[in-house]
Amino acid sequence: MIGALATLGVLAALGLLASDLPRAWAWPCAALACAAGCLQARHEARRAHRMLVIDSAGATLDGESLAQLVLRWRGPCAFLAARGKAGRIHRLAWWPDTLDAAARRALRLALANHSPSAPA
Repeated sequence: MIGALATLGVLAALGLLASDLPRAWAWPCAALACAAGCLQARHEARRAHRMLVIDSAGATLDGESLAQLVLRWRGPCAFLAARGKAGRIHRLAWWPDTLDAAARRALRLALANHSPSAPA
């Protein structure tokens, strides 16, 4: 993901340089596009990882207990919505490159016993 963001910034810069935009505008815009891609990649790299634990005692996200877990599937993508102790709704998404087949199966099995009621 991080490499893709940086690559998109570089490709956007190359696209601007290859366009019919006047060179006086193309170079500064290309530099901004490249910088924006690098900043997005840096922001993504520095983002904290989340820790989801589902066991027989319940589910926790970063140490906060969760209730009303709802897992939805859209093809190979998984989307989890849950309500935290303070009433805040947490949403997590897993794409096929972040959740392999074994982990998708483990997630399905872990949430099989939880209530299907959706958070409001």
